[in-house]
Amino acid sequence: MLVIPRNEHDRFALLLLAVFMIVWGVLAVQPLYRSDWLLENALVFVTIPLLVALHPFLPLSKISYSLIFVFLCLHEVGAHYTYAMVP
Repeated sequence: MLVIPRNEHDRFALLLLAVFMIVWGVLAVQPLYRSDWLLENALVFVTIPLLVALHPFLPLSKISYSLIFVFLCLHEVGAHYTYAMVP
């Protein structure tokens, strides 16, 4: 599905999605335990497509998207190292 930004709010959400995909890609390289990483990313594999699919019908505020972005980035760091071994 191609997302075409219609306004500043859509561009902001698309920018956060693009930055998150870069963070996700960097942290997907050589996690400590691949099986744990896959299990912990089940949340991401469900949440991101759901947010993208619902955005045209139920757009969230910029602060909501920002907080979800921060949470998912921190979650990815925890998934990469496993939460017990985060430096």
